[in-house]
Amino acid sequence: MAQIQGTCDPRFEKFRTLFQGFLDAGEEVGASLTVNLSGENVVDLYGGHANAERTRPWTCDTIVPVASLTKTVSALAVLMLVESGAIASVHDKVPKYWPEFAANGKEAVEIRHLLSHTSGVAGWEDEARMSEFITPAPLPGSGGGAGAMPPGFKPGPLFMKAIGNPAKSPGFCQTRAWRGGEQGVSNGYGNARALDTILSNITLAGGEDDDEKKKYLLSKPTVDLIFEEQARGADLAVGQNIRWGIGYGLSGDGRDATWVDDRLPVGGRIAYWGGSGGSLGIMDVDRKLTITYAMNVRSTILIGNTASTAYLKAIYEALGVEI
Repeated sequence: MAQIQGTCDPRFEKFRTLFQGFLDAGEEVGASLTVNLSGENVVDLYGGHANAERTRPWTCDTIVPVASLTKTVSALAVLMLVESGAIASVHDKVPKYWPEFAANGKEAVEIRHLLSHTSGVAGWEDEARMSEFITPAPLPGSGGGAGAMPPGFKPGPLFMKAIGNPAKSPGFCQTRAWRGGEQGVSNGYGNARALDTILSNITLAGGEDDDEKKKYLLSKPTVDLIFEEQARGADLAVGQNIRWGIGYGLSGDGRDATWVDDRLPVGGRIAYWGGSGGSLGIMDVDRKLTITYAMNVRSTILIGNTASTAYLKAIYEALGVEI
Protein backbone atom coordinates (compact mmCIF):
# COMPACT_ATOMS: atom_id res chain seq x y z
CA MET A 1 0.00 0.00 0.00
CA ALA A 2 1.25 3.48 -0.91
CA GLN A 3 2.34 5.43 2.13
CA ILE A 4 2.28 9.15 2.87
CA GLN A 5 5.45 10.82 4.07
CA GLY A 6 6.25 14.29 5.32
CA THR A 7 4.85 16.47 8.08
CA CYS A 8 1.33 17.52 9.03
CA ASP A 9 0.10 19.71 11.87
CA PRO A 10 -2.56 17.83 13.92
CA ARG A 11 -5.15 20.45 12.90
CA PHE A 12 -4.98 19.11 9.34
CA GLU A 13 -5.23 15.39 10.13
CA LYS A 14 -8.45 15.14 8.10
CA PHE A 15 -6.49 16.16 5.02
CA ARG A 16 -3.89 13.43 5.66
CA THR A 17 -6.71 10.87 5.92
CA LEU A 18 -8.25 12.08 2.65
CA PHE A 19 -4.89 11.94 0.88
CA GLN A 20 -4.31 8.36 2.04
CA GLY A 21 -7.84 7.42 0.97
CA PHE A 22 -7.38 8.76 -2.55
CA LEU A 23 -4.07 6.90 -2.82
CA ASP A 24 -5.64 3.66 -1.60
CA ALA A 25 -8.55 4.03 -4.04
CA GLY A 26 -6.17 4.64 -6.96
CA GLU A 27 -7.53 8.10 -7.72
CA GLU A 28 -4.08 9.39 -6.81
CA VAL A 29 -1.00 7.49 -8.01
CA GLY A 30 1.47 10.02 -6.64
CA ALA A 31 1.08 13.55 -5.36
CA SER A 32 2.43 16.25 -3.10
CA LEU A 33 0.62 19.02 -1.23
CA THR A 34 2.03 21.85 0.86
CA VAL A 35 0.19 24.34 3.05
CA ASN A 36 2.08 27.38 4.33
CA LEU A 37 0.37 29.42 7.03
CA SER A 38 2.00 32.66 8.16
CA GLY A 39 5.40 31.51 6.94
CA GLU A 40 5.29 27.99 8.39
CA ASN A 41 4.71 24.80 6.41
CA VAL A 42 1.89 23.30 8.48
CA VAL A 43 1.37 20.60 5.85
CA ASP A 44 4.15 19.20 3.68
CA LEU A 45 3.05 15.76 2.52
CA TYR A 46 3.87 13.54 -0.42
CA GLY A 47 3.23 9.93 -1.22
CA GLY A 48 2.38 7.23 -3.70
CA HIS A 49 4.40 6.40 -6.77
CA ALA A 50 6.23 8.46 -9.35
CA ASN A 51 5.29 6.25 -12.30
CA ALA A 52 2.16 4.58 -13.63
CA GLU A 53 3.65 1.11 -13.09
CA ARG A 54 3.95 1.91 -9.38
CA THR A 55 7.53 0.70 -9.23
CA ARG A 56 9.15 4.00 -8.22
CA PRO A 57 8.11 5.69 -4.96
CA TRP A 58 7.26 9.38 -4.89
CA THR A 59 9.97 11.06 -2.80
CA CYS A 60 10.42 14.56 -1.42
CA ASP A 61 12.37 15.45 -4.59
CA THR A 62 9.95 14.01 -7.17
CA ILE A 63 8.90 16.59 -9.74
CA VAL A 64 6.13 16.44 -12.34
CA PRO A 65 4.84 18.66 -15.17
CA VAL A 66 2.41 21.21 -13.71
CA ALA A 67 0.96 22.51 -17.01
CA SER A 68 -0.59 25.98 -16.72
CA LEU A 69 0.34 26.32 -13.06
CA THR A 70 3.61 27.43 -14.70
CA LYS A 71 1.85 30.73 -15.45
CA THR A 72 1.85 31.64 -11.76
CA VAL A 73 5.64 31.66 -11.70
CA SER A 74 5.94 33.57 -14.99
CA ALA A 75 3.49 36.19 -13.73
CA LEU A 76 5.53 36.53 -10.53
CA ALA A 77 8.66 37.06 -12.63
CA VAL A 78 7.03 39.94 -14.52
CA LEU A 79 5.74 41.46 -11.27
CA MET A 80 9.30 41.31 -9.96
CA LEU A 81 10.28 43.52 -12.92
CA VAL A 82 7.55 45.94 -11.89
CA GLU A 83 8.86 45.80 -8.31
CA SER A 84 12.40 46.60 -9.44
CA GLY A 85 11.36 49.40 -11.78
CA ALA A 86 12.58 47.61 -14.90
CA ILE A 87 8.93 47.83 -15.96
CA ALA A 88 7.64 51.25 -14.99
CA SER A 89 3.96 50.32 -14.96
CA VAL A 90 1.66 47.45 -15.86
CA HIS A 91 -0.25 50.06 -17.88
CA ASP A 92 2.72 50.56 -20.20
CA LYS A 93 2.25 49.46 -23.78
CA VAL A 94 4.11 46.24 -24.58
CA PRO A 95 5.96 47.82 -27.57
CA LYS A 96 7.73 50.17 -25.13
CA TYR A 97 9.83 47.16 -24.14
CA TRP A 98 9.36 44.99 -27.21
CA PRO A 99 8.91 47.22 -30.29
CA GLU A 100 8.32 44.37 -32.72
CA PHE A 101 5.22 43.30 -30.80
CA ALA A 102 3.33 46.27 -32.26
CA ALA A 103 3.08 44.56 -35.66
CA ASN A 104 -0.34 43.72 -37.07
CA GLY A 105 -2.34 46.10 -34.91
CA LYS A 106 -1.09 45.08 -31.48
CA GLU A 107 0.33 48.48 -30.55
CA ALA A 108 -2.42 49.17 -27.98
CA VAL A 109 -1.81 46.02 -25.91
CA GLU A 110 -0.61 46.81 -22.40
CA ILE A 111 1.43 44.62 -20.09
CA ARG A 112 -1.58 44.21 -17.79
CA HIS A 113 -3.53 42.77 -20.74
CA LEU A 114 -0.94 40.03 -21.23
CA LEU A 115 -0.93 39.30 -17.51
CA SER A 116 -4.73 39.03 -17.38
CA HIS A 117 -5.26 37.08 -20.61
CA THR A 118 -7.14 39.99 -22.15
CA SER A 119 -4.70 40.98 -24.91
CA GLY A 120 -6.70 39.38 -27.70
CA VAL A 121 -3.56 37.52 -28.82
CA ALA A 122 -4.95 34.02 -28.57
CA GLY A 123 -2.60 31.91 -30.69
CA TRP A 124 -2.74 30.22 -34.09
CA GLU A 125 -5.42 28.06 -35.64
CA ASP A 126 -2.85 26.37 -37.88
CA GLU A 127 0.66 25.19 -37.12
CA ALA A 128 3.03 28.16 -37.00
CA ARG A 129 6.63 29.05 -36.36
CA MET A 130 7.59 30.67 -33.06
CA SER A 131 8.45 33.90 -34.88
CA GLU A 132 4.98 34.37 -36.30
CA PHE A 133 2.31 36.50 -34.67
CA ILE A 134 -1.45 36.75 -34.99
CA THR A 135 -3.52 39.90 -35.22
CA PRO A 136 -5.74 40.08 -32.12
CA ALA A 137 -9.43 39.62 -32.80
CA PRO A 138 -10.97 41.12 -29.62
CA LEU A 139 -9.91 44.61 -28.55
CA PRO A 140 -7.39 44.69 -25.68
CA GLY A 141 -9.18 44.53 -22.36
CA SER A 142 -12.54 43.56 -23.87
CA GLY A 143 -12.61 40.01 -22.55
CA GLY A 144 -10.51 37.24 -21.06
CA GLY A 145 -9.29 34.07 -22.67
CA ALA A 146 -6.97 31.70 -20.83
CA GLY A 147 -5.50 29.24 -23.27
CA ALA A 148 -3.00 26.51 -22.57
CA MET A 149 -0.36 28.47 -24.44
CA PRO A 150 -1.09 32.18 -24.91
CA PRO A 151 1.89 34.55 -25.40
CA GLY A 152 4.66 33.68 -22.98
CA PHE A 153 7.03 35.83 -20.99
CA LYS A 154 10.80 35.75 -20.88
CA PRO A 155 11.75 38.51 -18.45
CA GLY A 156 15.13 40.06 -18.43
CA PRO A 157 14.13 42.93 -18.21
CA LEU A 158 11.20 41.97 -20.43
CA PHE A 159 11.48 39.85 -23.54
CA MET A 160 8.35 38.17 -24.77
CA LYS A 161 7.67 35.96 -27.70
CA ALA A 162 4.51 34.41 -28.94
CA ILE A 163 4.23 30.67 -28.51
CA GLY A 164 2.46 28.25 -30.78
CA ASN A 165 0.75 25.02 -29.75
CA PRO A 166 3.02 22.02 -30.42
CA ALA A 167 1.27 19.73 -27.93
CA LYS A 168 -0.51 17.42 -30.34
CA SER A 169 -0.84 14.48 -27.97
CA PRO A 170 -0.92 13.88 -24.20
CA GLY A 171 2.53 12.30 -24.40
CA PHE A 172 4.15 15.32 -25.97
CA CYS A 173 5.06 16.76 -22.57
CA GLN A 174 7.35 13.75 -22.06
CA THR A 175 9.48 14.51 -25.11
CA ARG A 176 12.91 16.08 -24.97
CA ALA A 177 11.76 18.90 -27.27
CA TRP A 178 8.98 19.89 -24.88
CA ARG A 179 11.08 19.58 -21.74
CA GLY A 180 13.87 21.63 -23.28
CA GLY A 181 11.64 24.40 -24.56
CA GLU A 182 11.03 27.75 -22.90
CA GLN A 183 7.27 27.67 -22.53
CA GLY A 184 6.72 30.13 -19.73
CA VAL A 185 3.05 29.32 -19.65
CA SER A 186 2.79 25.56 -19.61
CA ASN A 187 5.91 23.40 -19.41
CA GLY A 188 7.10 23.99 -15.86
CA TYR A 189 8.15 21.06 -13.66
CA GLY A 190 8.09 21.01 -9.90
CA ASN A 191 6.38 19.75 -6.76
CA ALA A 192 4.14 21.28 -4.11
CA ARG A 193 6.94 22.30 -1.76
CA ALA A 194 8.91 24.11 -4.46
CA LEU A 195 5.84 25.90 -5.77
CA ASP A 196 4.75 26.88 -2.28
CA THR A 197 8.17 28.34 -1.57
CA ILE A 198 7.86 30.48 -4.69
CA LEU A 199 4.23 31.56 -4.38
CA SER A 200 4.45 32.35 -0.66
CA ASN A 201 6.39 35.42 -1.78
CA ILE A 202 3.03 36.78 -2.89
CA THR A 203 0.96 35.66 0.09
CA LEU A 204 3.37 36.89 2.75
CA ALA A 205 4.66 40.05 1.06
CA GLY A 206 4.41 43.39 2.80
CA GLY A 207 5.46 42.81 6.39
CA GLU A 208 5.05 45.52 8.97
CA ASP A 209 8.77 46.22 9.43
CA ASP A 210 11.61 46.68 6.97
CA ASP A 211 13.36 43.42 7.90
CA GLU A 212 10.14 41.49 7.23
CA LYS A 213 9.66 43.20 3.85
CA LYS A 214 13.15 42.24 2.72
CA LYS A 215 12.32 38.53 3.02
CA TYR A 216 10.06 38.48 -0.02
CA LEU A 217 10.36 39.14 -3.73
CA LEU A 218 7.44 41.60 -3.85
CA SER A 219 6.22 44.44 -1.69
CA LYS A 220 2.62 44.95 -0.62
CA PRO A 221 1.90 47.66 -3.27
CA THR A 222 2.98 45.28 -6.03
CA VAL A 223 0.89 42.44 -4.56
CA ASP A 224 -2.05 44.85 -4.43
CA LEU A 225 -1.83 45.15 -8.22
CA ILE A 226 -2.80 41.48 -8.53
CA PHE A 227 -6.22 42.24 -7.05
CA GLU A 228 -7.09 45.01 -9.50
CA GLU A 229 -9.85 43.30 -11.47
CA GLN A 230 -9.25 43.34 -15.23
CA ALA A 231 -12.10 41.18 -16.50
CA ARG A 232 -14.99 39.07 -15.28
CA GLY A 233 -17.51 36.76 -16.86
CA ALA A 234 -17.37 33.87 -19.29
CA ASP A 235 -13.78 33.29 -20.31
CA LEU A 236 -13.48 33.20 -24.09
CA ALA A 237 -11.16 30.18 -24.04
CA VAL A 238 -12.50 27.87 -21.33
CA GLY A 239 -16.12 29.01 -21.23
CA GLN A 240 -16.25 29.36 -17.44
CA ASN A 241 -16.96 32.45 -15.35
CA ILE A 242 -13.62 33.83 -14.16
CA ARG A 243 -12.52 37.01 -12.43
CA TRP A 244 -9.13 38.08 -13.75
CA GLY A 245 -6.70 40.16 -11.76
CA ILE A 246 -3.22 41.05 -12.95
CA GLY A 247 -1.36 37.78 -13.41
CA TYR A 248 -3.83 35.51 -11.61
CA GLY A 249 -7.43 34.44 -11.34
CA LEU A 250 -9.34 35.90 -8.39
CA SER A 251 -11.81 34.13 -6.13
CA GLY A 252 -15.47 35.12 -6.30
CA ASP A 253 -16.64 38.32 -4.66
CA GLY A 254 -20.31 37.38 -4.33
CA ARG A 255 -21.49 39.48 -7.27
CA ASP A 256 -21.40 36.70 -9.85
CA ALA A 257 -20.77 32.97 -9.56
CA THR A 258 -17.28 31.83 -10.59
CA TRP A 259 -15.93 28.39 -11.37
CA VAL A 260 -14.02 28.17 -8.07
CA ASP A 261 -16.88 29.04 -5.70
CA ASP A 262 -17.24 25.36 -4.74
CA ARG A 263 -13.62 25.10 -3.60
CA LEU A 264 -12.54 28.55 -2.39
CA PRO A 265 -14.13 30.98 0.07
CA VAL A 266 -16.11 33.78 -1.54
CA GLY A 267 -14.81 37.24 -0.69
CA GLY A 268 -11.42 38.39 0.51
CA ARG A 269 -8.18 38.54 -1.43
CA ILE A 270 -7.48 35.11 -2.88
CA ALA A 271 -5.46 34.72 -6.07
CA TYR A 272 -5.10 31.37 -7.78
CA TRP A 273 -4.41 29.40 -10.89
CA GLY A 274 -3.84 25.80 -11.81
CA GLY A 275 -2.80 23.44 -14.54
CA SER A 276 -5.05 21.35 -16.75
CA GLY A 277 -5.36 17.98 -15.09
CA GLY A 278 -5.27 19.10 -11.48
CA SER A 279 -2.24 21.05 -10.19
CA LEU A 280 -3.12 24.09 -8.09
CA GLY A 281 -1.66 27.21 -6.53
CA ILE A 282 -3.75 29.20 -4.03
CA MET A 283 -2.57 32.48 -2.49
CA ASP A 284 -4.98 33.58 0.24
CA VAL A 285 -3.36 36.87 1.14
CA ASP A 286 -5.78 37.89 3.89
CA ARG A 287 -5.19 34.62 5.77
CA LYS A 288 -1.47 34.43 4.87
CA LEU A 289 -2.24 30.99 3.48
CA THR A 290 -0.53 29.39 0.48
CA ILE A 291 -1.73 26.01 -0.82
CA THR A 292 0.02 24.13 -3.62
CA TYR A 293 -0.68 20.73 -5.13
CA ALA A 294 1.08 18.68 -7.80
CA MET A 295 0.22 15.17 -8.96
CA ASN A 296 0.86 12.72 -11.77
CA VAL A 297 -2.68 11.54 -12.61
CA ARG A 298 -4.33 14.08 -14.87
CA SER A 299 -8.08 14.59 -14.66
CA THR A 300 -10.29 16.03 -17.38
CA ILE A 301 -11.16 19.00 -15.14
CA LEU A 302 -9.45 22.24 -16.16
CA ILE A 303 -8.86 23.56 -12.64
CA GLY A 304 -8.19 21.10 -9.84
CA ASN A 305 -9.71 17.63 -9.62
CA THR A 306 -11.97 15.63 -7.31
CA ALA A 307 -9.16 15.01 -4.84
CA SER A 308 -7.93 18.61 -4.67
CA THR A 309 -11.46 19.93 -4.18
CA ALA A 310 -11.80 17.65 -1.14
CA TYR A 311 -8.35 18.69 0.10
CA LEU A 312 -9.18 22.40 -0.11
CA LYS A 313 -12.41 21.97 1.81
CA ALA A 314 -10.59 20.01 4.53
CA ILE A 315 -7.84 22.62 4.80
CA TYR A 316 -10.24 25.53 5.11
CA GLU A 317 -12.45 23.55 7.51
CA ALA A 318 -9.42 23.07 9.78
CA LEU A 319 -9.07 26.86 9.81
CA GLY A 320 -12.73 27.37 10.64
CA VAL A 321 -13.65 28.63 7.17
CA GLU A 322 -16.68 27.17 5.42
CA ILE A 323 -16.78 26.77 1.65
